[in-house]
Amino acid sequence: MRNKILSKKLQYIHDLFSITDAEVVATHQLIKDDISLMQLNLIEGQILQLLIKMNNIKSIIEIGTFVGSSAMCMAKALSENGHIYTIEKNTINAELAEDNFKKYNLSHKITVINDIGTLALQKLTNMSPFDMIFIDANKSGYCDYLDWAESNIKKNGLIVADNTLLFGNVYSNNNAIKKVSKTTIDKMLSFNERLSDKDKYLTTLLPTEEGMTIALKLF
Repeated sequence: MRNKILSKKLQYIHDLFSITDAEVVATHQLIKDDISLMQLNLIEGQILQLLIKMNNIKSIIEIGTFVGSSAMCMAKALSENGHIYTIEKNTINAELAEDNFKKYNLSHKITVINDIGTLALQKLTNMSPFDMIFIDANKSGYCDYLDWAESNIKKNGLIVADNTLLFGNVYSNNNAIKKVSKTTIDKMLSFNERLSDKDKYLTTLLPTEEGMTIALKLF
C-alpha cells in the first residue's frame, strides 16, 4: 500500500513531475479511505503518459481499472484514434469507472470490461496484437497475464506492471509493509525474473513506492 503522506523525496518529485490535469486529480481523489492507496499516485500516472507518448502507443490493455484514474491518465496521452480496453472484475468499481469516463467525455477512448482478468483477455485475443499492457490487479495472477502478453503484445510493445516490489516482500519479508502468501511472493519473483531475460526483453524496475516494472518486448 502507498503511504498517505509522501516522503520529502517523493513530495519534491510530485510537486514538479506529477499529473495536474483537474479531471484526473478529481477522479483520483474520489475514494477517501485507505483503499484509495491502492491506486497509482499522480507521479506514476505521469510515467504512464510519458511511455505512451514516447512509444506512439495506440492500443492498450489495462488489467485492474478500480475507479478509472489510471485509465484516464493513459487515455489523455493517447491520440484521438487510440483506445484502451480496461478490465475490472468488481462490478461496482467497473460501473463507477464507466460513469467517470462518461463524465469527462472519454468513453470513446476507453472500453470497460467487467470480468475476471484471464477470461477477459481470452475474449480480446482475436483483436491482438496490442501496443501495450498495464497490469495492476491481483498479484498472484501476474504470471498468467504475462503468458497472455507474450503472445498478444506486439514486438517492441510495452509490458508495464505496478506493485512489482510486492510491498517489500520480493526482497525482504521482515521489513515488508504488508504480508502476502509465499505463493504470491513466488509468483511475483517469477514474473520479474521472466522479464529480466535480456534475450526477450529490455526491462527496468523503477523504485517507485510500490515498484513499477517496464519491459520492451523484443520478440
